[in-house]
Amino acid sequence: STAQRAGLQALARQITQRIARTPAPTGGTARALGYASACGEDRSFRTALERLDHVAVQAYADDGTITFWNRASETLYGYSAGEAIGRDLIELLLPPEVRAAERALLARIAAGGQAPAASETEVLRSDGSRATVYSSRILVEPDNGPRGFFCFDVDITARRRAESALRVSEARYRAIAQNIPGAVIRYLLHPDGHHSVEFMSPGCVGIWELEPAAFEQDAMLLWSAVEPEDREPMRASLLDSARDLTLWTHDWRIVTPSGRHKRLHTSSFPTRRSNGVVVWDGVVFDVTERHAAQAAIALSEARLRTLTEAAPEAIVVFDVEAGHLVEFNGKACTMFGLTPAQLLARNPVDLSPERQPDGRLSHDVARAYIERAAAGEEPV
Repeated sequence: STAQRAGLQALARQITQRIARTPAPTGGTARALGYASACGEDRSFRTALERLDHVAVQAYADDGTITFWNRASETLYGYSAGEAIGRDLIELLLPPEVRAAERALLARIAAGGQAPAASETEVLRSDGSRATVYSSRILVEPDNGPRGFFCFDVDITARRRAESALRVSEARYRAIAQNIPGAVIRYLLHPDGHHSVEFMSPGCVGIWELEPAAFEQDAMLLWSAVEPEDREPMRASLLDSARDLTLWTHDWRIVTPSGRHKRLHTSSFPTRRSNGVVVWDGVVFDVTERHAAQAAIALSEARLRTLTEAAPEAIVVFDVEAGHLVEFNGKACTMFGLTPAQLLARNPVDLSPERQPDGRLSHDVARAYIERAAAGEEPV
């Protein structure tokens, strides 16, 4: 993050300034351990580096020999200070495929080149697993001491995995949203009363004849398309859902830019964010054809009832599974001398004598007729 980068850069400047003021160490181990000694001259400084909980700090000579290793480095990499100090940092922590490039880079920096900006780097842990760190390195050249490098690493492995998982999840969500019938929508109602669309799937084009970006820029396009007499009922339904956080299901009519009249249906589940914004995640379907089909069926049924009532014969409809009559006309009530309530509880056997004129049981004859009718025959 920006804050992490600024923090690492400030820490690097402080260390550079501190080591530049540190007297040169003496003794035969100046090259390998000179840095650690330089840090150690100021115990409070060394202690501060040791106690950095979330920044792994390593110091190493220009040949890669580790001279300082704080506790955060032990936690991040899995090596104790005793195991790490004196070893080659490049061989210890970097994957084989980047080691040669890293040595060449350190050589260029030591020769007067500029150290690269802090960046994300893949490193190795003691167990062989790989981690991602945000890493910054500086070249330190005390006036009277050995030069070398300080490296500051912040472990961002978990964050990168979470970001990767989020990208996969979002890609999966978008793939589903693009292929699901209708339009997938995330609709927001803000505390100040304004509306917005956070996400709209491409399915909206087939419904509203507008691209997703249009709604994401102006949510009121959804409302301007609604038939005027449907707007207030729709608004009231939405506010009821927001108040109680109950599933929002609603049907309404729209007019598209091309003048087509459609009927839509939504089923959207609301949640309330900590900032008071109510968010609906749901799907909007074009149910124009379904509604037209239902209307046609209703009209057909109404016509059938009219014809049935006007018929000169008694007409009854028997539900085989239920075992009783479910529909009949007035002529049937007259013929059998029963009220509609009484007739609903009867079946063909109840309305027949025990035996037919040919002597067969009415139960057997009725069953044979029903079986033939169920098979598609016409038992007259």
